[in-house]
Amino acid sequence: MKKKILVIAGIIGSLLFFYFVFNGYDSLAETFQIFPVLFILTQAVSFFKKEVFDSWSIFAYIYIPASIFLVALSPAYGSPFLKVEKDSVALLLDGLFVIVSFIIGWICISRDRREGE
Repeated sequence: MKKKILVIAGIIGSLLFFYFVFNGYDSLAETFQIFPVLFILTQAVSFFKKEVFDSWSIFAYIYIPASIFLVALSPAYGSPFLKVEKDSVALLLDGLFVIVSFIIGWICISRDRREGE
């Protein structure tokens, strides 16, 4: 059930992202930028054991809404001194999502290997 929810959220979010990109709604596109990443990672993690997917999905359920909230709150244009803009916040949060997802997968896989020995 969790896999279906994440896949559907990834597909719908990705479609919204591409719709906003191709119709010139750049600030909305930056808000939905994480969904193509979510869709790709959901497909990749779904091949792992159920425990790995469950650990990652708990992280994703918390991280995705928080990421959307932070990107939505960030300014469209930063000041000359502080370059905090929607696109830089979205890219930073997307990269952090990918890195933490790999760390979760690595921890779960290495824990399974230690238990198997």
